[in-house]
Amino acid sequence: MLNMGEEDVRSFNCEIPENEFTPTEIEELLSLFVVNDGPPSPGSDSQGSNRTTATCSTNDDERKLRRMISNRESARRSRWRKKRHLEDLSNEVNRLVIENQDLKDRLGRVLNRRQVVTRENDWLWMESLGLRARLSDLCRILAAMQSPLEKST
Repeated sequence: MLNMGEEDVRSFNCEIPENEFTPTEIEELLSLFVVNDGPPSPGSDSQGSNRTTATCSTNDDERKLRRMISNRESARRSRWRKKRHLEDLSNEVNRLVIENQDLKDRLGRVLNRRQVVTRENDWLWMESLGLRARLSDLCRILAAMQSPLEKST
């Protein structure tokens, strides 16, 4: 299928990251460098123009290959950034869930304390009313006791 020898493949000077391409993709990439040895195209009148066309085609193919490799690397980085962003968001969600639970616990303690203080306040208010009533009764008794003493003097 490929017309390139093993030596041609080894002499090809292009950095391809390991484990980035499937065997099928590698064959497709290498097929871009196979020179078309078929009959000359209908408008070519000399061997020189064929070589120029082949050179341009090879340069275009090399450019396409570099662009494809660049696009793959860009996509890999983009996937990595997306994964990292998703991990960051997941960590933030976990942190906020924990913080939310802590705030709920604090709110529960504050509400319980408020209920205790409200009951204590109600009890103190009732005791205050009782003490005021008792004081009022004592003042009346004292006033009643002083009235007969004033009349006798």
